[in-house]
Amino acid sequence: MNLQVVIGCHSFSHNPHRIFENLAGVPLLEYSIRHAQNLHPASIGVLIDSKMDSLQKGFIQKFSNSKIPVIFKKNNEVFSWLTSGHGADDLLFVDVGMPLIQSSTLKALQRWHHQEANEGTFLIPQWPHENQFEKSIVAQGNLSKTLDLWDAEGMVNAEHAWGSACFFKKKGLKTILTKKNSNHFSFQMLLKKSRTLELKLGTLTFKEVSEALHVSNGENWSDAHRFLTRQRIKALQQQGVVFWNANTVEIDPEIKIGVQSVIEGGVTLKGKTVIGERCHIGAGSMLVNARLGNNVVVQSSCVVNSMIGNACDVGPYAHVRGESYLYPKVHVGTHAELKHAIVQTGSKIGHFSYVGDAQLGKAVNVGAGCVFANYDGRQKHQTKVGDHVFLGSNSTLVAPLWIGKSALIAAGAVVTKDVLPNNRVAGVPARPMKLNG
Repeated sequence: MNLQVVIGCHSFSHNPHRIFENLAGVPLLEYSIRHAQNLHPASIGVLIDSKMDSLQKGFIQKFSNSKIPVIFKKNNEVFSWLTSGHGADDLLFVDVGMPLIQSSTLKALQRWHHQEANEGTFLIPQWPHENQFEKSIVAQGNLSKTLDLWDAEGMVNAEHAWGSACFFKKKGLKTILTKKNSNHFSFQMLLKKSRTLELKLGTLTFKEVSEALHVSNGENWSDAHRFLTRQRIKALQQQGVVFWNANTVEIDPEIKIGVQSVIEGGVTLKGKTVIGERCHIGAGSMLVNARLGNNVVVQSSCVVNSMIGNACDVGPYAHVRGESYLYPKVHVGTHAELKHAIVQTGSKIGHFSYVGDAQLGKAVNVGAGCVFANYDGRQKHQTKVGDHVFLGSNSTLVAPLWIGKSALIAAGAVVTKDVLPNNRVAGVPARPMKLNG
């Protein structure tokens, strides 16, 4: 049987940009697409209205190379698109607001739909008694009787009935769909319209209560976010990662953490961050697209788009950003900031320092409050510092600049010219120091 999947966005017509917003690090729409892809359909269609038209362009590119084509269609194109051939025997409708529906649940719905030879089969919560959800997917009986129960409890028009999933044979769908009602194509429309037709319809209940959560309001969005985050943390805990206060950690789906690493409370891990083994990430730290080696300590600091080598320690309250690269055993002190900096093994960046657009050799000492003045008001310039250089506290290096191996810059000096290896400079502007005797 060929399958065509339709992802409906009607429940977000009042707030269309939300379908492209990140839920626990993944765009809401992507959850539905990923679950649908696991059913190997012939195509996946996303129904949008005119308000969503300008928002879809960047998203289309993400799935442009997908083996299963993802097609965006406007509501006024639905009738001709769904009732045409497309080589599909069945249609699966999924509401975009149900990100917790699992692929296994959709596959079970598909099996039940075929087993019972239904014209249409709806996946629904077991209303009105929420605490009586089935623990396994079972037939819920006749759709008409179920909707009569919903009517009695005022549930048919409730928010909870907005979205879910349903399978339809193409023949049954053509019976329901008209040019007029296709402009409001949604789970709820299919549910109501099906009641008036003499079609063989069936129902199935959700496997888990969490799958029935619709994220059209802020409270449910938060609940879904926390549920997805907990799932990721639980998987990492099973792999040997320690979380001190898991309920306060934010973690995106592509995060990788090595065994015996410790994540304290209030930590945010975003993008494609990779943390090595036996690392310790202190409370309140934020890592975005960061790569950390083994035995790294980050104390209440921020690392963005940068790489930290083995046995480095950063912070507290430091900021490493702009594709900086720290070789092993580098120390970055409190309130220090590095931007587009390469720092080689054994170097130390003192507290309250700024190292921007710089290359530092091995065993360099950057004193407290040292500033690499990399911007002249028009463009950024580079500073290169050789091995074993000593930069005194509160010194300022005005780029472009080169500091030779084993040079010494006195505290408070303002360096505007290159310094030769083994030379010592001091003053404002810095000049070679005169040694007594």
